[in-house]
Amino acid sequence: MSHSLTSFELTPECTRHGTAVAYALGECHTAQWEIVMSRVSNFIESEITFGAVMVVLWIGAMLFTMSAQLAVYNID
Repeated sequence: MSHSLTSFELTPECTRHGTAVAYALGECHTAQWEIVMSRVSNFIESEITFGAVMVVLWIGAMLFTMSAQLAVYNID
């Protein structure tokens, strides 16, 4: 589910009294915090996945480069 940075899902507690009153009472805080933390968690997971892929590609490139250099220097 996609959310913009300024919109949050309103829980029944938030809509019961009206949004402004619910914000004043702090009833929306938990739902908003959960949404923000799920966004942060998703971002961190995607960054870790990207980093892992880059490390694997880098290791592959280093192995390829080393094998190419060995092949060039071992020409008899």
